[in-house]
Amino acid sequence: MTSFNKRARILVSVGLILFFKVVNAQVIQGISGSVDIHPDDTAIGAIHVGRATINNQGLIKAEYSVLQGNVTLNNSGNVFFEGGITAGGLNINNSASGLIVFTDYIDGYQTTNIENVGTIVVANAVGNDSGSTSGSWTPFTYMYQGLIHNAGSFLIKRVNNPQSYGGGNVCEQASRILTFRNDGFFEVGSGSKCDFGLHTKTQYLKATYVQTAGETRVNGEFGAHILDFQGGVLTGSGKVVRFPEQLWNPGFTISPGNSKAPYNQLTLVPESGYFVFGEGSLDFEIGSTNSNSKIRILGEAYIVGSAVINVKLKNGFMPSVGNSFVIVTANYLGTDDFNQSNLRLPKLPANRQWRLDNDGTNLKLTVI
Repeated sequence: MTSFNKRARILVSVGLILFFKVVNAQVIQGISGSVDIHPDDTAIGAIHVGRATINNQGLIKAEYSVLQGNVTLNNSGNVFFEGGITAGGLNINNSASGLIVFTDYIDGYQTTNIENVGTIVVANAVGNDSGSTSGSWTPFTYMYQGLIHNAGSFLIKRVNNPQSYGGGNVCEQASRILTFRNDGFFEVGSGSKCDFGLHTKTQYLKATYVQTAGETRVNGEFGAHILDFQGGVLTGSGKVVRFPEQLWNPGFTISPGNSKAPYNQLTLVPESGYFVFGEGSLDFEIGSTNSNSKIRILGEAYIVGSAVINVKLKNGFMPSVGNSFVIVTANYLGTDDFNQSNLRLPKLPANRQWRLDNDGTNLKLTVI
């Protein structure tokens, strides 16, 4: 057989494979029971099921969803919830290849569990899709006995009208109990407000955010009734409210700014008006005479015990004698019990050295 004939047979075979894939692809109008959605399939319309399992490898575009009884969604494809979800017992398992986008709310009036190792985005509507429009007020969560475990990427990108109820809060919890456990990447984007603890905590209303590893990046506003940073890193240039009054976790780091905008300020608002950092690391970067990351604390702050302060110079910058850099500001700042052997600073030329000063409200590094 000639090489031309071989190539022709290969092209014909590939064409037949593609033809049969197109022929076998389904467009499913609505979901009303248990279903397997294959990689080339698309499901559109409403989801109205009870006690069902939805296995998705393709694409789901749900106008609205009513899920009764125990409903499980196993996703390794793409899911766009373009309308609200009313759920009485919901389990979502999003695999590493899975993408889920919420453009409206989840009203979980029974237990709601979300396990994520892929990507979940809480967003405004995109293009001509339905969902919450930019500048409106549509919350994401009303979860009764809810658990969100994120080991992938969980992104709060929705921007609500700051003049609306709750200051445009995306993460609304009213008379519900929610635990959000992060050991992946969780981000509150610029302009977004995600405060699970906006309403007064009661026996029947408590939202807890626990981080054991990974990263929480706050470029907007973030909070919960209980913030439990056991490990990982807190980054960003936004504001964290109800920040814990005591942190003694050696595996936890606060590093203001982020890789795209490293020289920014992260603002912390302590729940009790003061903040004690006793273990863990405070990491800062200096990129020029006028560019360095910093932490602003709206209250009293005490850096004590085994806390570590790490400072790095970036972009080849070498400070000159007289250059100063404020790295922490607070209403009152106490460092008398800080062990200065835990101050880890970049090396300077032989004729220069660092000096750490605290004037009661500003912690400042100066080259002398």
